[in-house]
Amino acid sequence: MTAAVPTMKIGDRFLIGPEMELRMVKIADLREQDINARVMQPREMERLVENIRERGLPESVPYCVETSKGVEVVSGHHRVRAARQSGMSAMVVMVDMSGLTLSQIRSKQIAHNAIAGRDDETVLRQMIDQINDVNDMLATGLPDDLLPLPVIETNPALGTPHADFEWRTCALTFLPHQIEAFRDVVESLDGAQDFVGIAPVECFDDFAQYLAAFARFREIRSVGTTVAVLTRIARDHLTMNQDHPSEEEWVKVDSVLHTDAMPASVGKMVQEAMAKRIKRDKMEPEHLWRVIERWAAEELAS
Repeated sequence: MTAAVPTMKIGDRFLIGPEMELRMVKIADLREQDINARVMQPREMERLVENIRERGLPESVPYCVETSKGVEVVSGHHRVRAARQSGMSAMVVMVDMSGLTLSQIRSKQIAHNAIAGRDDETVLRQMIDQINDVNDMLATGLPDDLLPLPVIETNPALGTPHADFEWRTCALTFLPHQIEAFRDVVESLDGAQDFVGIAPVECFDDFAQYLAAFARFREIRSVGTTVAVLTRIARDHLTMNQDHPSEEEWVKVDSVLHTDAMPASVGKMVQEAMAKRIKRDKMEPEHLWRVIERWAAEELAS
């Protein structure tokens, strides 16, 4: 025996998440977006209308947003139109009540459209122009060739970007070891670089390969962001647990010990001794080098 399923009436609402609800609304009260890039061929639209007519309702719920204008359709324009053409007067929609901006609406509209079907590129670019937030732009999931690029004025005399913000230029050149090549590069520099680095040309392939591999691993799309992340990692590595003045120079431990390995038995003994000293002197367990510092100071003092 099948249990009776309660039906929704116009105006019924069911909260399904934070500021998100299912709502039974009159189709006539739904507002479509002024522009929508999604295109559906007449034959496809006819099939959709027929499917709704046979089933009595759409098989997926349109996504809408509540604004000062009412309930606006974000994703599901063709389902709403097909439901209307099939003779339905009311339907269930999912309503976002979080107060989305126009930029966020366009972002979600493009992202939902990208799941299936195809877009009218002219209308799509018009929609992109109405997105004014970088995060909203990235949330569309559009490929890089459709994302707008910043307009940067250039100085033809210098061939460098001109903008009302401060920047620094880094020149990192991979060269053979011949001094003549180095001199050629030095003479070609215009003096505008803030940092100049020279590296062996044999390192370039590994540099490019691992830079790209790291970017893929961290899901980074630009070289600039990759360099920024690597810089932060290097900074954190050097400044971790430092309670000395930041301007003091630091050295790697293996440059002092002249080795980066020791027998396992010795390593275990050293670990136990350091742990004992840390506990006795109530030192921070992260500052293991402090144990060596105190031992060295005591030896020098004696």
